Amino acid sequence: MTNPPARVYCVSMTWWESAYRCGHVNWDPGEYDGHLPWLLDRFEIRCGRVIDLGCGTGKSAVWLAERGFDVVGIDFAPTAVRQAQALAQRRGVKVDFRCGEFPADFPAGSFGETDNALRLGAFDLAVERGFLQHFGRGRQLQRALRRIAQLLRPQALFYSLITAREGNRRGWGSSLWSEAEIRAAMQELFLIRYMELSVFTPGEAGSMPAWLSVMSPK
Repeated sequence: MTNPPARVYCVSMTWWESAYRCGHVNWDPGEYDGHLPWLLDRFEIRCGRVIDLGCGTGKSAVWLAERGFDVVGIDFAPTAVRQAQALAQRRGVKVDFRCGEFPADFPAGSFGETDNALRLGAFDLAVERGFLQHFGRGRQLQRALRRIAQLLRPQALFYSLITAREGNRRGWGSSLWSEAEIRAAMQELFLIRYMELSVFTPGEAGSMPAWLSVMSPK
């Protein structure tokens, strides 16, 4: 599969929907995000409400639900959301999967089953894997980060995995981020509690370098 220009990631929801329909989703993990067991153990996260941003086909969201978490998964590709719903049904767990563009289609408000309103301060953990890196560096990213911060309870955690510029030879342009860029983007709204250069998919040969960050809202 040929990677599209970096600008497409930031603006074209049609591209993502087409990729899921065709099955060209080489970013989608074979199973759940392999960093999650470490995250739960390292920060002693045992229960709570989780929002999975850019949940894709729902593998991580379902994995978390199987461990007793109350999970909301959002993605703007309808095909991905349908696949996620089917996966949850097959695995016998309940996950609230929702389709829409974040944050525009998910207004702040009272949390309900019949709309996309998300109650502020409702979540103990937010997770994103390769989602924010496609928002660019400007206002669109800051709007998304501000909404994430608003959704989290005080002392909640925000786990982020962003493809790294450092050591990356694949040349994905603006979707690659340096440590300094990530710190600058997060500094107004989040306190970085842990950060390391890792890989996008643990255990996968040739997996791309990625910055793993764990933060709390300020």
